[in-house]
Amino acid sequence: KEGKVLTLNELNIVNGEAMGFLKTGTQELEKIKMLCEENQRKIPTEIKMYYDVKTGRFDAEYKYDEECLRKMSSGEIFMKWYEEIKGNEMKGEE
Repeated sequence: KEGKVLTLNELNIVNGEAMGFLKTGTQELEKIKMLCEENQRKIPTEIKMYYDVKTGRFDAEYKYDEECLRKMSSGEIFMKWYEEIKGNEMKGEE
């Protein structure tokens, strides 16, 4: 929003809408898992998705490192990513 990366809380998203968003994301991840299994491909352990509202550009990064699963919870991984993005946002303001 206005060039800033914000959490759902910062956007004042209603809890029900946030849960719907998370449910949709979880369903899509299950589809990715099934496609990987059907095609005998390794399942990503981490997916970072980016959507730039301004440009309409979508991008994703995939990781297959199983260490990631053992060292951090999904919440910790998200917060690490969020802080990384916020840090990059701050650099862009300088």
